[in-house]
Amino acid sequence: MSIVRPSSLAFIIALGSLTAAGCGSSAAGTGTATDTAAGGAADTAGAADAGLADAGAGGADAGSADAAGTDAAGSDAGGAADAGTAADAGGAATCTYPEEGKCEGDKVLMCEEGKDATYDCAAQFKDVGAATCAVIAPDWGADCAMKAGEECLYESDDGDVEWSFCGGEAPGCVIHSKGVTCQEKVGTCADSDAGTCKDGKLVLDCAGTQPYLIDCKELGGACTKSGEAFACTGLPEGAECDKTQALCAAGLACVGATDEVDGTCKKQ
Repeated sequence: MSIVRPSSLAFIIALGSLTAAGCGSSAAGTGTATDTAAGGAADTAGAADAGLADAGAGGADAGSADAAGTDAAGSDAGGAADAGTAADAGGAATCTYPEEGKCEGDKVLMCEEGKDATYDCAAQFKDVGAATCAVIAPDWGADCAMKAGEECLYESDDGDVEWSFCGGEAPGCVIHSKGVTCQEKVGTCADSDAGTCKDGKLVLDCAGTQPYLIDCKELGGACTKSGEAFACTGLPEGAECDKTQALCAAGLACVGATDEVDGTCKKQ
């Protein structure tokens, strides 16, 4: 597995969907996380070999337990081996770990299909970066998450482009001029925040309470409303751009942009 750095916005749009990877993702060969939503993050704007993300939609749940305790992490085909099963006096399988999961160091301990299961996040994502266990949200539960400063967009062994949850204090996955990395203190989000501006950043989507963002201000522009939608606007000369969500400053044109290829902000 290797970190993927898409060369253009079109690369991301063409993917159709991105999976938010957590416990049981193919990073460890243990199956892929389920419940993927359409659209999502992309790589850096304004940097060499980099691209912006479509803000239309994005991340999905990482396969961690939902409110009903189903759809547990890694429970899709190819899911990781469980960590052992406790049995009651009648021989029926029972769990000692909670359905929503809990953290023990870098490991997620959770009840999966009536059995206790353990996921070692550090080992599972060792080829991607430093990962740990984090409680994503009270009603979401525990899941694997990348540590602050680590890449949060990568290519899995089976070729899927996935973004990860982030750990730390009020974390999120942020696209900026030097990469796509986990940052702390970016605040929380709700599903209704997708496609809006938050502290100078364009919210691509919200998974659990974690936002996926483009830092418009850091890229040299601003997050403002353009027509009926919000976008990164006022991007400077030389910045990557597209037709809808990464817009050049006045006096500049997005040269070379098509529905499939990014352009560059240049003087008209």
